[in-house]
Amino acid sequence: MQHSTHPSAITNETIVSFIGDVMGTIGADKTMIELGVATEETKVFWNNLATSDIDQLTSANKKLTTAYFTKKVMYHLLVELNNAGLLQTVQISFGLSTDAVLAWAIIKDGDSDTEDKIYIVEASINAKFHEFHFGVSFIVVEESDNIPIPGNYKSISKEHA
Repeated sequence: MQHSTHPSAITNETIVSFIGDVMGTIGADKTMIELGVATEETKVFWNNLATSDIDQLTSANKKLTTAYFTKKVMYHLLVELNNAGLLQTVQISFGLSTDAVLAWAIIKDGDSDTEDKIYIVEASINAKFHEFHFGVSFIVVEESDNIPIPGNYKSISKEHA
């Protein structure tokens, strides 16, 4: 279900198509529940909706939103890091929070050009996702700092000597 969401692009046909897609999904979920083949996630969603469990619905929505924006931010972040030549020259690790991708970069001592590039990438990503209250947060350390990468971060690059 992918429709343009820009207000000036919405036409009656777009709205009718969207409603049709939603109704089709609801109908498919109804049939799967009746036949006993619905996923647990589908059953929990409809149970929460039917019982008006707003806390559970909001929690589920937050998880979906976080997963969705994490994927989008990571994609754009990796593209921009690659375009800036940073994936090949900087040791980068990632962690997650509920509203940001956490990034840890280890650069060569005194390499202010690389540090500047990292912060430009960070600013670019945050500008793209600011309106959704999601982004990236970089910590940049120099090799001589000898600060270990936090245990909850996963490295995507080999150590660069």
